[in-house]
Amino acid sequence: MILKLDLTNDQIAVLLAQRRISESDPWSGNVAFPGGKYEESDGEIMNTAKREVMEECGIDVGKCELLGTLDDTMPGNKSIAVTPFVVLAPKSIIVRINEREITGYVWIPIDFFIDKKNSSPMQVRRTGTTHEVASYKYQESYLVWGMTLRIIDDFLSKVL
Repeated sequence: MILKLDLTNDQIAVLLAQRRISESDPWSGNVAFPGGKYEESDGEIMNTAKREVMEECGIDVGKCELLGTLDDTMPGNKSIAVTPFVVLAPKSIIVRINEREITGYVWIPIDFFIDKKNSSPMQVRRTGTTHEVASYKYQESYLVWGMTLRIIDDFLSKVL
């Protein structure tokens, strides 16, 4: 989770990326945090986050301030644990997306997720059953739900 102070409205904003549609990606097309799969050569899990964020968004996480980690989260469609790291990026951070993995990105003010009026129910079908889950649609283009929203909620529960 990459945060920065948004100079246009003096609020903290969170970076989210629109994933490219790909049959090999279980989160294909979703809005998500930059990140990805651990590789043995990474050694420590933080190195995975650094490598993946650099590959997807061109951001050197080493130049950001590490604020900590959040609780491990399990996506609904895989039996893996995801460890979210929270960093504060410099105000001047530049995002350079890798168009092979990401089609776009957005900085969403964290206050958008605090205001529950921005939330709406969404129907998700998984393993033959329909579930209703919370979602947030930002600027009509970015639908945030599932594991990404659970990570944001976990962050908010710790800072509010």
